[in-house]
Amino acid sequence: MNNKPIVKSLIGIRFICMLGIYFYHNNPFNPKTATFFYTLFNQFYAFVAFFFVISGFVIYYKYEHLQELNFTTYKKYLFTRFSRIFPVLFILLSTSMIVGYYDGLYDNKWKVYLLNISFLKGFSSKYLLTMIGPSWSLTVDILFYLLAPIIFYYWKKHKNPLSIILGSFIVSILVYKLFNILTISWFENYKFVWLYTFWGRIIEFVFGIYLAKLVLKNKKLNLSTNFYGVVSVIYIVFVFYVLAKSQIDNNLSAGIQVWQGAAIHNLILPIGIFFFFYWLVFSSNWFTKLLSSNFIQEMGNATYSIYLIHTSFILSVFNKYVTNNYLFTLSFILLIGWLVFKFIEQPIYNLVKNKFTN
Repeated sequence: MNNKPIVKSLIGIRFICMLGIYFYHNNPFNPKTATFFYTLFNQFYAFVAFFFVISGFVIYYKYEHLQELNFTTYKKYLFTRFSRIFPVLFILLSTSMIVGYYDGLYDNKWKVYLLNISFLKGFSSKYLLTMIGPSWSLTVDILFYLLAPIIFYYWKKHKNPLSIILGSFIVSILVYKLFNILTISWFENYKFVWLYTFWGRIIEFVFGIYLAKLVLKNKKLNLSTNFYGVVSVIYIVFVFYVLAKSQIDNNLSAGIQVWQGAAIHNLILPIGIFFFFYWLVFSSNWFTKLLSSNFIQEMGNATYSIYLIHTSFILSVFNKYVTNNYLFTLSFILLIGWLVFKFIEQPIYNLVKNKFTN
């Protein structure tokens, strides 16, 4: 497991996807003078789907042995994964509470804090974007981490990933129905479950796992690798265009707010992402070399910290007292995110990993 080569292109592409999410939250175009491009960038929330595919890839690529369902191995795996994501989140959320940045925004700030720190906020549309908004996606990842051994085992035994997807969709309906019957204010509507929970986003993880299986077996698909690259880029751009058009045609704030857009986002886009990543992994060209450069690799490794910081209180303070220019803000966020990665995230993770290694 520890001797597997690093897939540098997928580390690098994380940084590119993070830039997409940053420009979604800091759209550089004017909605009145550049309506189409503003709307197109407004669909960049979809780059979260790229991260979910990468998560599926990374977990299977590094931990395929989890399919043996060994409890000791599972426990160590969970501890190392949590040591990667929890400390930085805990520090940022706790600091937010200490400085009192969220005073007055919520009726019960301690409830909001606890829902965030426990990853439970991702089950409620009311609390989904509270405090560090993008951290809702961690709830999706956490559920995948917990269920990964079962998914791996089932796939190995039955060799039928489609049944995993269909089963997850069925569970998503049952979860929504159950909470609706119990009148509990989580999973408020099925579109929320479909777009923001693991059960609706399963297909992205499945494609990531499938790509990892191909890489581990060094098995290539039938057609030329570059063919998949060209087609996937055109495909992904077209999906973003359709989502933008869906927003404009329906006078909404996002293309996924209508069911057609939501279906395209959850079912159609992951196919293009899979082939795009396949191209990155199995080819060598100027773009993969760029992604493998030292700077992009550093930023790719720091992406998680950057992701959490780019809408946090740190950004708000910088915008208020320094500047809200999106390019200066981006440079600041990249620097702070890299420092957090170097001096908090990475040391804690290495400490935990070395303990288990020894």
